[in-house]
Amino acid sequence: MNWRQLWRFLQGPTVEDLIPIIEPPPEPPSDRNELASAAKRLLEDPVFALALDRVQRRAYDSWRQSEVGAEKYREQTYHLHWAVEELKAELRRMVETVRMREQ
Repeated sequence: MNWRQLWRFLQGPTVEDLIPIIEPPPEPPSDRNELASAAKRLLEDPVFALALDRVQRRAYDSWRQSEVGAEKYREQTYHLHWAVEELKAELRRMVETVRMREQ
């Protein structure tokens, strides 16, 4: 270790050290069949389904337990619930698009 490395170590972490390196997500499959297969695996994955169901359940419970006058909060939970539904619907559309072409 040279003196510059020691000096940097003694100064502590910099902002650049604290910013995590975020790698871009992998590209989705370009082939429709592969895309449909991946979507089907997600829809059939019990852990993924459980996670989506838990998010929806929490949103629904939060909506039901919200106080009178908390319209903004209710609106947010409503949108969260339906965003999960739209995610499921989009995955189903990916699968159905390939099924319809096969017929």
